[in-house]
Amino acid sequence: MDVDQAIVIVQKLADGVDPTTGERFPAESAYQNADTVRALHLVRGVR
Repeated sequence: MDVDQAIVIVQKLADGVDPTTGERFPAESAYQNADTVRALHLVRGVR
């Protein structure tokens, strides 16, 4: 895996989407938690 592939995965997670299946995570998923989403977007912007 290279950095570009990792960024795509992190962006999908930040968007609330399972990078493997393309399905949205349920509202109770940790990936839908506001702090988790903010952290993923923050990490996505660091490069």
